[in-house]
Amino acid sequence: MKTNKKILIASSSMLAAGMAHGQIIYNYVNQTEGVSDSGYTFDLDGANPGFEVFFDGSNASKPCVLGTVGASNPTPYVLNELVMTPSNTDNNGVPVMPFGTPINSQVTVGTNTVAVGYTDQHNKNEGYLNQNGELDAVGQWPNNQDTYGYVALAMVNTNVIPATTNYGWVQLEMNYVPTSPYVRIIDYAYNTVSGSNILAGQEGDISTPHIYLYQGNQSPTNQTANAGTTVNMNVAAMANPAPTYQWMAGAIGSGIYTNLPNSGAFSGVNTPNLTISDVTPGNQLDYVVVVSNGNGSITSSPPATLTVNSAGIAGPVPPEQTIYAGYPAHFTITDLGGATTTNQWFLNGTSLANAGAYAGVSATTLSISSVNPMNLGNYEATASTAFDAVTSSVAPLGIVYPDGTLYEKTVLANGAADYYRFD
Repeated sequence: MKTNKKILIASSSMLAAGMAHGQIIYNYVNQTEGVSDSGYTFDLDGANPGFEVFFDGSNASKPCVLGTVGASNPTPYVLNELVMTPSNTDNNGVPVMPFGTPINSQVTVGTNTVAVGYTDQHNKNEGYLNQNGELDAVGQWPNNQDTYGYVALAMVNTNVIPATTNYGWVQLEMNYVPTSPYVRIIDYAYNTVSGSNILAGQEGDISTPHIYLYQGNQSPTNQTANAGTTVNMNVAAMANPAPTYQWMAGAIGSGIYTNLPNSGAFSGVNTPNLTISDVTPGNQLDYVVVVSNGNGSITSSPPATLTVNSAGIAGPVPPEQTIYAGYPAHFTITDLGGATTTNQWFLNGTSLANAGAYAGVSATTLSISSVNPMNLGNYEATASTAFDAVTSSVAPLGIVYPDGTLYEKTVLANGAADYYRFD
């Protein structure tokens, strides 16, 4: 399953630290590299291809970012070694860096802080997302999940005095869930001015608010949920000064939205992460978020539509039937709507129990083992969730008695599926 990591809420000091004093070059890629593919190459200086994302040696245990593609000076470096093996200090493991992490001469991921630059042992020309197979590179990217994150990069040029360093990032999806794992290169960016900072996920100037991709998709994104479950909507946004958030909702397709309250089913309406608890069909709406600061505002677009699967029912089948006394009868319904439902069968408006001739009174198929006059009447069923219920159409059950003729006895003795007598 996907690892849904929460958006990092960057403080104003972090955003200030990440403000670019030069131009940020951004590239959207969305390319998948499988175990046997040749790899994807890209640059951080606008000229030389310096990095490659691939599976080293076509080995599923060696997904990595390599920083030596056709370049020796400027030299590409990959932030790594945040996870150390006890017996080996030459670890090339790569951490999962969240959205909004400042990338500069010092990078902090979790409780680890390392320097970024070619003189520091924590930065080498390659970094493995996971175990590389020789037990000396254990990255933080899980090998049994679908994980999104960023990798910090640097391009160092010592041919000039003073030496220059350009910082950047690449956003990856490491998917180990399918039979054949893959790495998807979503996008990347770098700052063209030496020594200038950049935030993971930053695509340009952030003096006014901007909304970015979240886990490779427009944020927030459309979602479908069963009634009674919890829904989380996320927006990836940056601004300096730090922005404020207001989530809004409106009828699907109307284009008219009102502010959501921080109460009832809704929480986090003034944060990047909106939570809707115990969703009901009434929450089936279009959702947007307004991100603002003193320099301007932006509204997410297109709206994120929430579809709520609620109770639905079709049937019964057959819609009516007449059965010989002593013979079995069956009625079947189909649950619709996608939600998890419970069923109950009724006869003439009274709920049935699994007793006597009845079985399956809480299932989609009701069975009557031996029809007798007590079973005559109108059958119907309900499908219910914790928040709604629907009732099927009515299916009458009639009874007929054999007339004792030899022909009728013969037909019944041979187990006819249906037998109609014209009186």
